[in-house]
Amino acid sequence: GLRFLNNLAVELNTAHVAAEIRQQSQQFLARVSHELRTPLNSVIGFARMMNRTDLDEKQQSYLAQIIDEGQQLNRLVSDLLDSAHLSTGKLTLTKAACNLNTVCETVAEEHRPNLNPEVTLSVSLRPDIPELECDAVRMRQVISNLVSNAIKHTERGEIRISTSLRGNALLIAVRDTGSGIPEDQHELIFVPFVQLDSHKIGVGLGLDIARQLVRLHGGDIHLQSTVGQGSTFTIELPVHPASP
Repeated sequence: GLRFLNNLAVELNTAHVAAEIRQQSQQFLARVSHELRTPLNSVIGFARMMNRTDLDEKQQSYLAQIIDEGQQLNRLVSDLLDSAHLSTGKLTLTKAACNLNTVCETVAEEHRPNLNPEVTLSVSLRPDIPELECDAVRMRQVISNLVSNAIKHTERGEIRISTSLRGNALLIAVRDTGSGIPEDQHELIFVPFVQLDSHKIGVGLGLDIARQLVRLHGGDIHLQSTVGQGSTFTIELPVHPASP
C-alpha cells in the first residue's frame, strides 16, 4: 500500500511539473509571437509603400517576394498566437448574428487568385440556411484554412464550398479532388505541429486551430477522404438561430 502511494505521488508530481512546463511554454510562445508581430507588420507595410514608387521590373519582383514571404510569416505568427491562446483557454469568441453563406462567398473570392491553373473553385450554397450566433471572423478563419489546405493538395480538378442542413445541424463542406489522405492519418492531421507532407508550406497548426474554434462554437469538423480521389472536410454546427 505504501509503495502504491509513493508511486502515485511521483506520478502526480510528474504530471504537475509537466502541466507547468506546458503552461510556461505556451506563455513564452504567446509573448514571442506578440513581439514578432509589430516589426513584421512594419516590414510588410513599408514594402507595400515602396511598391507604389517607381521601380524597375526586377525590383518589383524582389519586392513582391518580400511581401509574399512576409504575409506567410505573419500567418504563421498568428497561428502560433492562436494556438497558445487556445491551449491556455484565453481565446474568447465575439458572437453576433452571422450569415455563413456570405462568409463562404467572401472566402471563395479571396482564394480564387491563389488557385493552380487547372483547378476551379466553386460555391454551392443553400439559400435558406438560418443566421447563427457565431464569431464571423473566426468562422471565416476556419473556412479559409480548409480552403487553403485544399489548394495545397489539389493540382487539378475542383474545390467546392457548400452549405446544407441536416436535422438540427448546419453543414459547411469543403470538398477537393486532390491527393486524398490515408484513413490511418485522418486524426493525425489534427494533431498540432504534425505536417504529413514536409514539402508543403506550414507547420501543421491550421487544422488543429480550425477544429478547436469550431468546438468552441459547439460543433466539430469531420473528414472523409479517399487516396487519389480527394477529401471533404465538413464543419457541423448546431442550429441555434440568431435572435431577431
